[in-house]
Amino acid sequence: MLKGIVLAIVAIFIAWSALDFVIHGLLLKEAYEATAHLWRAMQDTNMMLMHAVTLAIAICFVLLYERYLQFISSEYSGNWTDKA
Repeated sequence: MLKGIVLAIVAIFIAWSALDFVIHGLLLKEAYEATAHLWRAMQDTNMMLMHAVTLAIAICFVLLYERYLQFISSEYSGNWTDKA
């Protein structure tokens, strides 16, 4: 079970990072360059902090989703006639 949780966290982190690169690095690149005077320079950004926040959000998502699945499976695991 722990192995599945860790794999889910890693998968979400990688997917999130890939989507972040595609959206911000490729699709919105021209828009960011056109408004460069509004944005902080890349050398001023703290990339480690951005990755740490992404990892923390992935961990929270996986743990909350696992808790949700446990709740749903325990709620509906009984006899359906008992719920009526």
